[in-house]
Amino acid sequence: MNHLHSYIVLCILMLSILLSSTDARTETFYVSTNGLHKIPFADWTDAATNIQSAVNLAKDTDTVYVSNGYYTLSSQLVINHDIILKSKGGADATIIDADMNGRCLYVNSIGAEINGFTFQNGYVYGEWPSNAGAGIFFDGGGVVRNSIVTFNEAEHGGGVCCFQGGVVTNCEVSANLVTGNGGGIYLFQGGVVEASLIELNDAEGLGGGVYCDITGSVINCYVETNQTELDGGGLYCSNGGTIVNCLIVDNDASRSGGGVYCRRGGTVVNCTIADNSADSRGNGVRCLSGGTLINCIIYFNDDVNYANFGSGMNYSYCCTYPGISGAGNITNDPCFSDYGILIYELAPYSPCIDTGTNLFSVIGEKDLAGNPRVIDGLVDMGAYEFVPEPGLVYLLLFLIRCFSLRHHEYRISL
Repeated sequence: MNHLHSYIVLCILMLSILLSSTDARTETFYVSTNGLHKIPFADWTDAATNIQSAVNLAKDTDTVYVSNGYYTLSSQLVINHDIILKSKGGADATIIDADMNGRCLYVNSIGAEINGFTFQNGYVYGEWPSNAGAGIFFDGGGVVRNSIVTFNEAEHGGGVCCFQGGVVTNCEVSANLVTGNGGGIYLFQGGVVEASLIELNDAEGLGGGVYCDITGSVINCYVETNQTELDGGGLYCSNGGTIVNCLIVDNDASRSGGGVYCRRGGTVVNCTIADNSADSRGNGVRCLSGGTLINCIIYFNDDVNYANFGSGMNYSYCCTYPGISGAGNITNDPCFSDYGILIYELAPYSPCIDTGTNLFSVIGEKDLAGNPRVIDGLVDMGAYEFVPEPGLVYLLLFLIRCFSLRHHEYRISL
């Protein structure tokens, strides 16, 4: 009897394992512009001809695989399961176009991953938050990677809106437009943008490139050539937001804060803020009763590197001119490289090498170029960590620099 009981228990256990493995089995659904659209879209021949049909069949952990092509939407693409939506040929070959008739992509599943698409010609207006994120709207979570978000228009967050979550990684967010805030990206109480290019976006309100509302993070990003009709040409931090290891250059504000505007908050760490402009105050940085800048280079901005008003802002271990009170701040020319591909890297004789502070928790493990963030024990100022070259190269570069020193004069306004 005991043997029979053991046998029954074993059979039940094996059946349970079999059923469990069957339930956990993942499936792949195919999408192609020239598919036969035969459910269940199990191969390229029978592939769905529109992405939403395949997404609707997918369950958690399933994959929707999309062939090269141009997919024009009749309504926004909605992803509400933890699926993988992946293109075959990458963003340049796989276009999702809203035809200025609504949003491109809405994501409200934390485990959803979207990889390798171009999202373009989204258009949303109306009540908040329906008027945000014409390219992509994250409702609490999800990840978009290796994608392009461009030529979208909204009231807020022309390209992307992260509403209390969402991650944008290794993407290009460019040439988007808003009548309100966040020309490229709007981060509302959360969201992360990392290893991405944010350029050529335009806001009639605040934050040409990025608008951070209370929280949100921008990490290891290039923020370039964005503009706003008001404040914060590159980035605007409203009562919070964290900006780390970013190059913020060539942005423009018609009012204040050409590179960065911190309004009663915002933390900017190991960023290089240069060659930005503003018509009023703070071509590089404008702080209004708050803002923390650590290990930053704020230099060579048009006329005025920084402008502060009120109290509560903190600059420490920063390189800027004229001098500003705070631990470790310096006024020396940062000596950007004149010989490398990345012209905002540090030259071997830069005073910004090994003069930052390691005590801040968000300096990161890698600099903007992917090198270790701390070399020789102390972090450098700015977005790039200096990587030592052989001694002979040091000497040669020093001699070249001696014959080509630049002289810059700046003034400060309040």
